[in-house]
Amino acid sequence: MATQTVSLKRVGSVALNDLIGMCAESGDGVPYPLWRTEREPYWGELEQATVPFTARMDADFRHLRQWAETYKEADIWVECRLKPFAPAIPPVRLVAHRAGEAGFVAVQRPTAEVVDVYSLSPLDIGAATAGLTGLTQPGRRSAICIPGFLANFGDRDLGWAGGSEDESYADVNIRERPNVRSTTTISDFDDVTLMATVQSRAEPSAVRGVDWARGVVVLVRITGDGDYVYTPDRSRAVPVTAQSLRARIDDLIAADVAILRRRRGLT
Repeated sequence: MATQTVSLKRVGSVALNDLIGMCAESGDGVPYPLWRTEREPYWGELEQATVPFTARMDADFRHLRQWAETYKEADIWVECRLKPFAPAIPPVRLVAHRAGEAGFVAVQRPTAEVVDVYSLSPLDIGAATAGLTGLTQPGRRSAICIPGFLANFGDRDLGWAGGSEDESYADVNIRERPNVRSTTTISDFDDVTLMATVQSRAEPSAVRGVDWARGVVVLVRITGDGDYVYTPDRSRAVPVTAQSLRARIDDLIAADVAILRRRRGLT
């Protein structure tokens, strides 16, 4: 499999229920945003183990051992979730990580509760994530603003810390400037056909979901128009290409790498 000129080598697949059980037995949470498609997890459900997996890791899942072990001790994690608001658009749930010289990306299938795992260069996880979002074409306007939309989305998809992901536990910091010259205001939320978030982190997350207090790349698609990415201050969204999306994701990763280097006394 290849995406954004990045070569992905297939490692194997795991049923989502098996992954949930595997994580529960080890005491770890299921990697965000992987989860059952029909609903989000209830409180405590992520910790419920129903099937013993210790022996099966040496048999059925031995091909996934390196992925599972490096995920726990990763240097960088990148999480991407795409929510479609139109039936023809497939959802995207993926999590990539790098640990030393190893790199992996786990992608949940849009029509089956199965996760496919691929290996890749650790330096290519940003490019792979950008390619897997399925961008179509950059937006036609120079910039857009969708007043209230981002806050509304944040209220429905914030960090999961003791409840479902549908509960609100934080505020989304937005500086909307709809009157800026050359910025088109989109007033009808129905014009938005998808929204995606990409976030990098250099340490285990305290919440399940997007941490809006940190840097996050936010994408939207406007019907009859194209794809846009929000500026870092989230004041407006500008046309996005696969290359510019990769650059934004790589910037997030670079910031976390800098944190790691300071933490390890390398700078």
